[in-house]
Amino acid sequence: MNFERLVAVGRSGARQVVPALTGAERARTMISGATSVRVGVLNMDHDVPRHAVAPDGSVLFMAPPDSPARVFLFAGNLPPQTVDLTVQDVAHVPQADRVRGSLVLQGTLGPATDDLPGELRAHLCGPEPTRFDTSSPVLRLVPTRVWLRWSCELDRPGGSRSIDVPCEEYRAASADPLFDQEMPLLPHLFDDHPDLLRALAERADPVLGPVAQARPIVLDRYGIVLRLYVDGTHHDRRIRFRQPAGCGCELQHEFNLLTQSLDTGTPDIDLGP
Repeated sequence: MNFERLVAVGRSGARQVVPALTGAERARTMISGATSVRVGVLNMDHDVPRHAVAPDGSVLFMAPPDSPARVFLFAGNLPPQTVDLTVQDVAHVPQADRVRGSLVLQGTLGPATDDLPGELRAHLCGPEPTRFDTSSPVLRLVPTRVWLRWSCELDRPGGSRSIDVPCEEYRAASADPLFDQEMPLLPHLFDDHPDLLRALAERADPVLGPVAQARPIVLDRYGIVLRLYVDGTHHDRRIRFRQPAGCGCELQHEFNLLTQSLDTGTPDIDLGP
């Protein structure tokens, strides 16, 4: 399922299809970019601070010592257990409602039996060597159901769109290539380039009033989404890149094209390394 949608653009109100991530791509992006996840097992929820996503979309993590999930590390003769893994996707810039969406992966949980690289184990252990060590067993969640809720770029502010993502689409999809650029870039734009955001907002919504606020809320390979606050309400507007950006260098180029196309005299911005 695709999140492409018709939106009004320009002064004439002409409508066009704006490309966006598919539901499967959005789900893979959310789980890949999550700073923590929550696992429900044995009627208990437990926070998992570090995880990794395998190419097939399965999720790897080490169960904390006080987690009920550790029971499965020592119960190899039990059948795989069905658990829920939940991600809350939160905006990187202050918003009236910072929750952009959520993702639930439901599936079977059991020990990861394949050989795992030492770098992966070190990542899963994290900076607390007293809590884990690189020889600790690793758990693998294999999703059998993927449920996604997304609250950005909707026609009705404050609503959300919920879909069941087919597992075969989830397994075949990839995360957006800019998912690791979004967290540092959006606060940088908000803190250091308010004039650029204002100019982009006026391009996206030419009748925007002088007291309206523009706050970046989404970045992906197709463009940047601004949340525009006007008279106690808000609506989202996407500013498209001329070409999808597949890496940081291409992202820098697309932003330079945006700044050059504005009549504000805004210089090219440095997005960092």
